[in-house]
Amino acid sequence: MRRFFRQIRQKHISSSKLLNYLLYAVGEILLVVIGILIALQINNWNEDRKKRLVEIEILEGIYTDIHQDTIDMNFNIRAYERFILRDSILINSLIDKQPVTMEIVNSLYLSGNADWSLVLHQSHFEEAKSNGLSIITNESLRDQISRLYEFDYRHLSEGENSRQYFDHFKLLQEDISKYLSYGSNGMEIKPQDYQMLLNDSQLLFKIRQGWDWKMGLLRRNYYPIRQQALDLADSIQLELNILRKN
Repeated sequence: MRRFFRQIRQKHISSSKLLNYLLYAVGEILLVVIGILIALQINNWNEDRKKRLVEIEILEGIYTDIHQDTIDMNFNIRAYERFILRDSILINSLIDKQPVTMEIVNSLYLSGNADWSLVLHQSHFEEAKSNGLSIITNESLRDQISRLYEFDYRHLSEGENSRQYFDHFKLLQEDISKYLSYGSNGMEIKPQDYQMLLNDSQLLFKIRQGWDWKMGLLRRNYYPIRQQALDLADSIQLELNILRKN
């Protein structure tokens, strides 16, 4: 009988040890799993942080580029506005056959020298494309940036740097130079040459055409695209404020 109870007790002790071992093993497994999960979470957090820093850097670069673009656009806009005003006065003076003045002479010369160009800054946008535009997490902002660079800027550059546009002003300059000469007081138009100019309807048409092109560049391209660039710069600044706080 004693032997029987001793066997039962030993079995109980063995069972208890096995249970404790199993609990210990399960605990160790849980700790390893929790450790792995924590490590993965930390790794994900570090990766997200690195991506956010890259996003901030790219957005800061795009913001700087857009700021410089608006400065360059403003420079060209002011120049075109001056040229358009001069052209308007010149066209009216020629139509009314007013006596020649130095203002007319200078306006004639400048009307054929308006072949400006524009180089937009796109390095940081290209960097964003190389990283994948998805690096910009705000989808709406990403779409705004893509539209500005891939549509609006392209449209502005094509209009400003058009070969036809350059050729027009090159030919206009050649036509105008036939009437201009240099005297003791600088550039001038001799009376007989001015009379011929007043009767040159083709030249007047080309001057008016140049006026139309300059006005079109401002109204269709420069004014709306500059505003879109400024609005986008404001949106980028707001997004940067959010990203820096997180």
